Amino acid sequence: MKKILILTTLLLAACGGSDTNANTEIPSISVPVNPNSVSFIPNPNINVPFATAGEHVIYSRDFIYTFRNNLMQETDIFRNWMGMSEEEIDAHLDEVNENGTTRREEIKQNSIDQVIERATMIILANRNNIYYNEIELESQMNNLQMQVDAINETGEDGLLLFYEIFGITLEDYRWFERERLQGIAYLNYIGDNITLTNAEIDEYLEENRERFEQNIMARVVHILINSGDIDENGDNIFGDEEYALANELLERIRNGENPRELAAQYSKDPGTPDGFYEFPRGMMVPSFEEWSFSANAGDTGIVETSFGFHVMYSEGVTDPREVAEMSLRNSRAVEIILEQVENENLTWEIDYTLLDTLQ
Repeated sequence: MKKILILTTLLLAACGGSDTNANTEIPSISVPVNPNSVSFIPNPNINVPFATAGEHVIYSRDFIYTFRNNLMQETDIFRNWMGMSEEEIDAHLDEVNENGTTRREEIKQNSIDQVIERATMIILANRNNIYYNEIELESQMNNLQMQVDAINETGEDGLLLFYEIFGITLEDYRWFERERLQGIAYLNYIGDNITLTNAEIDEYLEENRERFEQNIMARVVHILINSGDIDENGDNIFGDEEYALANELLERIRNGENPRELAAQYSKDPGTPDGFYEFPRGMMVPSFEEWSFSANAGDTGIVETSFGFHVMYSEGVTDPREVAEMSLRNSRAVEIILEQVENENLTWEIDYTLLDTLQ
């Protein structure tokens, strides 16, 4: 169970985080677009201590988001894969099992374990001066903002919907994402110092070849060029002027300029500040994906999609052995981190009275 928890904490994009310094300034609650909505009542306990261990603090927002997210994943399984109604799902979650607890209570306890593991891991990362990447953080927040904006276009309030589902605001989510990225950075730090032999990698690859071949990734830097305007049909506008700029940037890359720096300056894609994407098959529009998986490292070109002209630079495609090595390295790193977390032997004092108000 422990290994599953910390893997979820480290590797899932929807994971939260916790502050580990009692003197950390707590951000104010951000108000959604329609603050007068009677359905929006910010939880007054959202940014108060939920658990402490000496000077280290876990705030209640950590539990709120983690519990809500875990509960949502559980209910989605029963709703989408088993066809249960909302009433049937609630009955299942509240049914007492042979251990004398309900599934909802088990999810709650797992969520507590996750935020404590995460807090301890962040303590280790801070001690080793391993921190999150600001560019990656902004990229994740931009992606989330784009989703919120898309909901706003349907007539609903995306910020309010996010709060109603996850129990926190976007500003609180930034804190979660920051520490999720810090956790991944610490995982990579540990993994980079692990020595693997060729024999170990080859054996691991053969044991899991089918899985690794399905997870081959393309790595590209792209610079999206369009006018920045949208027509009456909601489509991006671009033409000869944008194509000329795309060709100019293509030549600059071929003459040695850094494509990521050019992307930061010129790209109209708000989801990736430095233009970099790493993705498996089936994630991008066909022409973009076809170019990315057929190119060799260092190849350049221009791809046209409905979004505009993409100035492309390939950083290569992973092979199954590379994926296997990364997976094995991460697995070993998780084992080391688990041992480090246990060796910290921190005694967390949990406010269970507060916990009951944070559903």
